[in-house]
This record gives sequence, C-alpha cells and structure tokens, in this order.
Amino acid sequence: MGKKNVTLRRHHGRNVTLQFSWPNTKPFYVDAFLLIVNCPYAKRSLYQVLDVDSAYSIYDLPFEHSPATSTISIGEVIVYGLRRFVDSTNGGWFFGIKTFGNIELGPESAQKEFNMKLATTTKNEFPKFREETTFEIDNVFFPPSAYSLANLSSRNRKRESVIILFEEVIRQGAPEYKKFVFIQHGGDIFHIPFQLEAATDYRVRVKRGTITKNGGFLITASAHVSFQTYMSFVELEELFHKAVNHIVGKGIRVVPLTHFYRTKPSAYFDNIRKNYGGVMKKYIKNLGGDQASSLNRNIKGLFFSAHLDSSTLAPPPHSPYGDQRIHIPVYLMMGKDTNLYFADFYCHYHVHRVTLVLTHQYSQSDFFCKQRLLQLNIQYNPFLTLPNFENCAHVTAGLKVEVFYTEDVDIASLLWFFPSSVYFTKVQMGKQNDMKKAVIITRIGFNKREGCTVCNLNKRLKPLA
Repeated sequence: MGKKNVTLRRHHGRNVTLQFSWPNTKPFYVDAFLLIVNCPYAKRSLYQVLDVDSAYSIYDLPFEHSPATSTISIGEVIVYGLRRFVDSTNGGWFFGIKTFGNIELGPESAQKEFNMKLATTTKNEFPKFREETTFEIDNVFFPPSAYSLANLSSRNRKRESVIILFEEVIRQGAPEYKKFVFIQHGGDIFHIPFQLEAATDYRVRVKRGTITKNGGFLITASAHVSFQTYMSFVELEELFHKAVNHIVGKGIRVVPLTHFYRTKPSAYFDNIRKNYGGVMKKYIKNLGGDQASSLNRNIKGLFFSAHLDSSTLAPPPHSPYGDQRIHIPVYLMMGKDTNLYFADFYCHYHVHRVTLVLTHQYSQSDFFCKQRLLQLNIQYNPFLTLPNFENCAHVTAGLKVEVFYTEDVDIASLLWFFPSSVYFTKVQMGKQNDMKKAVIITRIGFNKREGCTVCNLNKRLKPLA
C-alpha cells in the first residue's frame, strides 16, 4: 500500500506550521484535507478543512506556547484526505474520507521537521479528545431508511457551528470502510444526506465550536452516539422466510388455540387490582429479540403467549415468569377490527420464537406498524390464524409464538362480563436460575443468540472486522 507525506516544520519563531507535499494522483486523489490538532496544554482542539489548493501553503497552528517550556506542546496532529460529494438534502457539500495519517508531537518536536505518512487505509476510529464540556445528541428515524441527528446546538450562541464525524462499523467482507465528514453552520437538526444500511452499526462524533479567523473550528464541546439502524422490509422478509423454513424443516403442524395467556407473579396481578382498577397497562417494548427490530423502545404493548405443548395441546404447566396465569379467549382480542404483523424471529438458546404484533385498526400503534412491519393475513399465514374469524384460532407447533398486544387490557371488566371464558390458573415456578433470567428478559430484554444460522440475518453472520 502506497504512502505520501505531509511535512511538519517550525516556522516564524515559536509557532508550529504544516506544509503539505501531495502529488494528487490515484489512488491518493483528494479534494480537500481535514486537519485535526489536539492541544492538551490549551485543553482544546482545532478542526480545519483545507482545499487541496490552499493545502500547499504553510498553515500556522493557532495555539499559544507553554510558559513552562517556552515551546509549543501540541499533542497529536491528524490529517484525513477527503473526497467531496454534493449534499442534495441539506445543501452544500459533504466529504468521504479516503486517506489517514497521524503523528504525536511533544515540546521538543517543535524544533524539528517531521514527515507524516498518509495511507489509503482508513480502518481506524475517529479520535477521542477531551474537550471542555460534553453534550447529548439524539438520532431520529424516519421510515423507511432516513435518519437525522438532533439537539446539535447549544441554543445560546448565534455563530456556532458543528462538524460531524460519521462512520459505519464495517464487517468482514465489506467492499469499503465508510467514513464521512459533515459541516453545519447553525441549526439544531442535521439530516444524514443518504440512506443508511439496514441492521448496521454506526458511530457519530459531533464537535461543537466557533469559527476562527482563518476558517477553522475551535472546539468548545463534543458529543458522541452509537446506534444501530433498524431492519428494513427487505431484512424483515428475510427473517420471515427463515422462520417459515424453520417450521417446514420441523414438519408443518398446527394446533387449535382458544386462549391467549400471560404469566406473571401473583403480586403483579394483586397490584393491578389494587392500584390500577384491574387494568393491565401496556408498557414500552424492551430490547429483547433482534437488535435491529424497530419495535425496541418504540412501541407500547403487553406480551401474551400462543404456545401450546405439542403433546397435551395445553399451555406448559410451569413457567419462569411467575406463578399465576390469566387466560383470555382469542376472539376477545383478535378479530375483524384488528391487524396482525410479523415483527421478529429469534432464539436465546435453542428454542426459536416469532414475535407477532396485534393492533387495533387505525390506532396509532397500527399506523406505526404499517410503516415498519410485515402485515399478515389474519385468516391465512404460517404462524397464527383465525379462519373465518371464528372463536378458535390455529397456531403453528413448529416454534413458540408470542403476541405483542398494543392495547391496555381491562381484566376486571373481562372477568365480570365473561366469567366462564376469562380465568386464572396456578403455574409451577421454574428453577431459580431460569427465574433470574426471566426477570432480565422482562425488564431489559435479551438480544438474540449471535451466530445462530437459523434466525440471524445473513449479514450478521459475518464477524466484525
């Protein structure tokens, strides 16, 4: 792999300067350079984008010298070679990173000349410097695959700008390592000007600062966020077909289902009766299942099980989730006025599960799911059906089916109006270790088992580089 040089030398007294020596030929062709200078003594860093033409000139670093040594103490100098792209979303330009080089400079370094090697590889993380303050930013998702960064401005500086360092966490086998630089002058929201890869990890570093006289960014605060993009319809369809293939591989078999059930400790139901008027309130979906599921932390509901023991055709007699189980007829929750969606296919150990979402038509949750999930025909699908909207449903025996119901459930009213159909049963508690795991699954959620070839997306079966 070829390398080119950037020369650092002392110039005009005690200041340190950079002078670029750069033959602009393939594969090193760039439109500009991003210069990053970290000064530990000044407790600040500087970011500057230099066009190739201006980069041939000498560039003075705008930091005062250390009084203890009467010499400059820079710390680290980093240079990225950039290619320019048109930003049709926000207007202006953004940059893709093609080359990288860095060098550490101490007090004695200011009296010498150094050559910084720049290579075409960029497989390194963006630098992590300690600026004076930090702030929080958010990533916002706009279906199907658009994302924005929010809360960028400090709201008290009119001439504030941000420089955004954006990188995709690449897995082995990817064609290139994707890193980008965005600059925004003012504004609280930045729209990422291209669609992001689904079910992919990204790291973002935002540097907030003021513009210097020579056009650099003197950093006053920094923020960082890592996030994973959600599955698109393409990835969901892949999971859907993996779930169907798993069922077919085990032999297609369906069993009759008359009731959904939900198992919890007795204290859970006592608290509902005492403090919530007998109403089970929906709660925010945890992080369980596929890490890239758009349900996670975005929608409220209640989990019910549709799993039946294949030999007894009844719910399993024991559970790690609690000692009491409520049974509610399928027809009271699922019918012509509801929609059913495929959301997830996963496993924690060896038993595979599908997550289906059951919504009321035209509800806010229904609108959310229509934009993000695969809608199923309630009367005909591989997992859970209600033929002719009768009282008895049919559920596959090839895996465990869990239903995320997006409405509150008024237990007290159901028991009053349907005393012979809605009822509680006692359940044997599982082993202590299983109960501890169940608590974690309920409160936080377990991600699906990594490396499982049955339920993981194909792109996730490749290890991180």
